Amino acid sequence: MSLKITRNVLYSCFAIISLLMVLLFVPQNNVLGYLENQVCFIATICIASYIIILICIYSCMKSIGIYFIFVVISFFFFFGQHVLVLLNLEPQVTTFILLSKRISDEAIYETGLLIIRSMCLLTLGYILAIGNSSRKLEVKPTSIYTKEALRKSCIIFFLICVIPTCITLARNIILTFTIGYGTRIIDSQYQLSGISNIFGILASFMPPILIGLFVAKRANDKWIIPTIVIYLCLYTCQGSRINSFVLIVVFLYLQIKCYNKIKRKTYIKIAMIAIVVIVIFSVVSNVRGQLSTGQSVSSAIASSIKNTMENNALISAISEAGYTFSSTAVVIQHCPNDIAHTYGLSYLSALAYILPNDLTGNFYATVQSTDDAFKGFLNQYGGGIGSSFIAEGYYNFGYLAYLLFFVFGIAMATVEKKFTQSIANGDSRQTFKYMYIFSIIIFYIRSDTRTFFRNYVWFCIPILLITNYLMQKMDKRCNNSKFIKQKTRL
Repeated sequence: MSLKITRNVLYSCFAIISLLMVLLFVPQNNVLGYLENQVCFIATICIASYIIILICIYSCMKSIGIYFIFVVISFFFFFGQHVLVLLNLEPQVTTFILLSKRISDEAIYETGLLIIRSMCLLTLGYILAIGNSSRKLEVKPTSIYTKEALRKSCIIFFLICVIPTCITLARNIILTFTIGYGTRIIDSQYQLSGISNIFGILASFMPPILIGLFVAKRANDKWIIPTIVIYLCLYTCQGSRINSFVLIVVFLYLQIKCYNKIKRKTYIKIAMIAIVVIVIFSVVSNVRGQLSTGQSVSSAIASSIKNTMENNALISAISEAGYTFSSTAVVIQHCPNDIAHTYGLSYLSALAYILPNDLTGNFYATVQSTDDAFKGFLNQYGGGIGSSFIAEGYYNFGYLAYLLFFVFGIAMATVEKKFTQSIANGDSRQTFKYMYIFSIIIFYIRSDTRTFFRNYVWFCIPILLITNYLMQKMDKRCNNSKFIKQKTRL
């Protein structure tokens, strides 16, 4: 079995390296004339490359894991609009700017190749690091109270944070439906910090709390799923959908890995959920766009529902996801000619953001994020334009970021192995921990690392610390009980 796995890893590495060699012979400059031709050319290359990458990942893991899902999602965020052009299905929506000439033809072409090569190096690092993880996992003993301790810890945090979360969501929903989503994200109430934003900080605990509750739920905990659904609905009503999408992916993956084996009925349920989510996200996208133009809430909702019914919601969703490519292409086009490379400062600012701003001299605010630095070139809603891990890497190091993506692949393999080990050990703490990290990684596809480390340290570690404390108390109580029973017998 070990030899077979080793061969699969070697064959996969050979396939990825061969793909990279082929990509080196693709012309660096656009030689295809019309923009539509080059977009179709890049779309064809990316489809073939992603198929090879996914086959290599699956041949090493023999299952659909965290990184496999990451790659599939990245395809739609990076090349969704390319595929629509290839299929001649371009929707008439404001987010479809691939052919709008707001980005140079050269930048679009160059960005397409850069993303494909980056994904290859990311996957190469992942495959080399994942190694022989498909061997039989060594089961390590864990406390029998791990799951119950995590459950109680999450309930404690839930009771503390539920009211601030409701207040924060209500405030954001009211702002979105009165001044519009674009204005809300630059509104002074939305950008509160420090103690004045204590409710916003407590509300940020809710995603990891819900993940922890889902991991540790009992069979009779009927309130957890409705609570998750209500939270996702309210969060989506704010106008922001990416976090809702990430949480849905996480909960579905946990349901499959921890509770149910994949059956035909499961696929049907997932497909039905996906259709409903796509329609809802399409309506929300239309509503927040129409509110930004000054329409009333009632007319914006009515118009959005009508547009969603008349247009293909799936095509619109793919188009909007593919907007991430444009955010990346703008960075490639204007860095370093208009905006200089930061040479790692954005990553350092992410580490500094773990500490209160007063302790770091507000270093975090002195370094512009990728979307803030380039929003003047491609402004969508009045705030930032979004980003991606590839855009941030290039913003920092240019083409040297290829080496960074290889390291990122190794890191993702580590998360994958730790998560798989936690499932084998029945260690709910580690399952929760790495599933929350997974949620941050998915978000990283269309964002940068500005809040990556802070979110983990501020919102995940406290839950783990309380869980460990409760687990130790439960273990001690159990040991004392056994000691008393033995003493009584004597």
